Amino acid sequence: MLGAARAAARAIRVALVEDNIYAAQKAFNAYQGPSRLPLTALVHATIRTRRPMAAAIAVESHLENAKSLRTPTLQAYILSLASSEPQIIPSETTHTPVTAALTVLAAARRSRQQQRTTHMYDAAIRACLLQGELLTGSLLFVLLVRDWQNRHRDAPVEPPDSPPDTTPISPSPLEKWNRSFPTSFTSPIPPEAPVPPFPSPHLMETIIAALDLRPRPHPQTTHDLPPGRPPDSILALAHLTRLFTDQVLPFSRHAALLNALARTPPTVDKVESYFHGVLRQMCRSPPLLDTRSYNVLINYSLSTVRRPSWAERLVDHMSTVRKPPVRITDATRAIIARGEAKLREPGLAARILSHIDARGHSTRLPTNSAPPAPPPIPVHNLAVIRRNLNLLAAHIHNLTSLGTPTQVLGLVNTLVPNLHIPPIGVNPRNQHTLRRVLELGPTVLTSLLNALCKSGKTGLAERIHRFGILAEQVNPSFGLPLAFHTTILQLYARESRKGLVIIEPKPSPLAPPHKVKAIVDAGSLLSPTPALAKSVVRGWGYDAPTPGGRTHRGIKRWALARSAAAHIYLTYIRPRFLLSADTQTQYRPDARLFNALFDVFGRRPNMLLRTHLSKIARTRAKRQGTSGIPKQSDAFVQVLVKDMVAVGMQEDVPGGWSHFIPTNRAMFDYSARNVLDAADRVRNSVVPSGRWKVRETRLRMRFRSHQRAKIWRRLVPLRKQTQFRQCLEYERVKPRRRLSHLLILSERSFRRELAKGQQALDKEIDLNGVDGNRERMNARREEDIKSRKELRRARIEMQRALAQFGLRMKHNKGRNKSVRKRWLVVHDKLRRLERLKLKNGKYSEVWLGKGQTMSGRRVTNTPRVASIPRKLSSQKMSPETEKRATQGTRRRVPVSRKRNTGRPEKRLSMKQKQHNRALSVYR
Repeated sequence: MLGAARAAARAIRVALVEDNIYAAQKAFNAYQGPSRLPLTALVHATIRTRRPMAAAIAVESHLENAKSLRTPTLQAYILSLASSEPQIIPSETTHTPVTAALTVLAAARRSRQQQRTTHMYDAAIRACLLQGELLTGSLLFVLLVRDWQNRHRDAPVEPPDSPPDTTPISPSPLEKWNRSFPTSFTSPIPPEAPVPPFPSPHLMETIIAALDLRPRPHPQTTHDLPPGRPPDSILALAHLTRLFTDQVLPFSRHAALLNALARTPPTVDKVESYFHGVLRQMCRSPPLLDTRSYNVLINYSLSTVRRPSWAERLVDHMSTVRKPPVRITDATRAIIARGEAKLREPGLAARILSHIDARGHSTRLPTNSAPPAPPPIPVHNLAVIRRNLNLLAAHIHNLTSLGTPTQVLGLVNTLVPNLHIPPIGVNPRNQHTLRRVLELGPTVLTSLLNALCKSGKTGLAERIHRFGILAEQVNPSFGLPLAFHTTILQLYARESRKGLVIIEPKPSPLAPPHKVKAIVDAGSLLSPTPALAKSVVRGWGYDAPTPGGRTHRGIKRWALARSAAAHIYLTYIRPRFLLSADTQTQYRPDARLFNALFDVFGRRPNMLLRTHLSKIARTRAKRQGTSGIPKQSDAFVQVLVKDMVAVGMQEDVPGGWSHFIPTNRAMFDYSARNVLDAADRVRNSVVPSGRWKVRETRLRMRFRSHQRAKIWRRLVPLRKQTQFRQCLEYERVKPRRRLSHLLILSERSFRRELAKGQQALDKEIDLNGVDGNRERMNARREEDIKSRKELRRARIEMQRALAQFGLRMKHNKGRNKSVRKRWLVVHDKLRRLERLKLKNGKYSEVWLGKGQTMSGRRVTNTPRVASIPRKLSSQKMSPETEKRATQGTRRRVPVSRKRNTGRPEKRLSMKQKQHNRALSVYR
């Protein structure tokens, strides 16, 4: 049997050396004896030839048959499957190497003889994280911890009883989405199986490092997930938090997990409240933790929750209650000092640490020994601080945050000597200073630069910044953070603001009620104040490049600040963005960086504030913008906007420069959910305040992603209940919408054909001329149109004559003859108007007797023949009829009559009678 196994193993090796994988598989399948030696040969050969997928089915079948492989062999095989190096995958398989590694690892878990190692789980988890499978990697670690818990049933050390917490913790996102531990499809390990590997804390730290916990401007726009479901990073963090709250993690190194819980971004469903509830519970009753975990909780209680009592309780727990107690390190002191600066409570750190020292707890020894002697010097003395660079940086930051940055000026020459020597290259004069900068490190250098900027020492801050850049060029491992460059940019923004002032015109009666304000150079004022008169740069900017190669003598403050800021951004910041992969230290830009740049380049001389422009100025600017004339904006602002779009901060571009955003139509998503989100965002838009509409001319231009996320979180739950229903309804009505579109098209084509047929019929009728009825209708229509035009013309002439007559009577400028003549003309116009009305059949004449007639509107619908119209003026009238018509017409002129009261009637003059007659006719 052994000889046959060796022969099969030799045949498998020879086939794989000749690159004949099918012959090797055929030789392995032909062997009928114990398969451990041939399988080992097949596994080793596939690993050497980079064909691990060829042995996946054989290894899985071998483990399922209650057999085992050597532990190093199985470990090497899983490492080769999970490796990121190129592999030769057979074309007939549909699985990936990572899927095969997980399948083999699951078969080894169910086996009763196969031993597993931590390296196997580490390789499988790293492969899952490399492919973006965060949930799979976290569940694999959860499975390992549960196996360890089932095998080691010893109860963990319980902390002392604490008073019950009255504030309940929010429900876990796993309970909301039924994503709890999958015990239904994972069978328990056999009782006689080997001991599972220890769940090392570095596995959990690897998973946490791969989670994407950055805040999103619009946390509800997750197109690849159902509406309202948290991302995979949140669910994976919830799995790990469940292990921590159940106290099944067999180690006390939880600093990475607590840090992840503290920086969870806000979401739509307020999932972060669950994680913050866990942190609050740990601060009230902490379990057994290590020093780093205690430091994280102390920092959370001082920075986020702002509860100094919780920090004092944690310090007391780690030094007194815990058995054995842990050491209060310098990092703990630095965290407490930073918390004192953030809370703006001077003496908080000294109170907490002196309270601990007074109770006899040593901060240097690992155990609680006898009470030491009281320290002869204060805690914050320089002799103690210089032993730890982090504590020194915290002390400088503490002084700066408490509003006393000038106290740091006495330490500058001690920490960084010989600052009077310009940092131009490495030379023997500045070697000592450069060596001291390398000893201090980037953290202390950033704190020192911040203190100098807050003190207003622009020259010293520039020299510190130049020495830091020179140290980074000498030693590439000396990586300066982005905050180091952001601080000097904020200083240049303040210097630029000093050189530009806002003016408004003098009060004038001709000026509009709103005064147009403008930004001008401080040196161009006729009578500047003593502070504004010093607009020329002195003491800084000696090595900043100037536009056009100008000399620094006499250059304006704002111009030099712009040149220096542009040089720093283009030389030291922009090449290190995440877009370029050839740099060692990559920067992730934030809001503080672009706010500082917008403060520098957002203002320029001779620029009007848009919020104070008049209507005429707004119209002129709009006309210039639409006519192709370039707007008066800095070209560097367009570079900044494009960089913001490139690094993924398009949503944070200020509204005043949103027209610089390039349109990328190729990447636009026209899916149903995106369309619904865009439509709902338009209907329920977040209306910003007036100061947020145009950021270009405002003195304070700030955007904060977390505030925008809070706004969206406040507004989104109002529509969350109907969003998923809208998505389903949109997909459901697609066929109905398509059918209605086809019906509309068919109706249009039918109407088009009907119109063509009608046109052909009209053409045929015109050619033959057989439609007599249409000719009669057209003739009657033309006659009506002609009569209507004559009636309109007569009415216009009548109104014009009445107006002229009334005007002459009002001014009394005409004589009696002209008045009589005008009155006859008006009367003639009236007769013509009545005849035209009778002609159209709209009025009828009624005989009143005694030679009087009255014309009125026809009420009945009788035809025109039944009416008795008056004869036209062109026809000849009989003398009697003409006389009767003339008398009736003259009687219609109203005169002033009075009732017969028995008194003699008062006689009127001729002018008064004519005036009364004219008024009656006008009425």
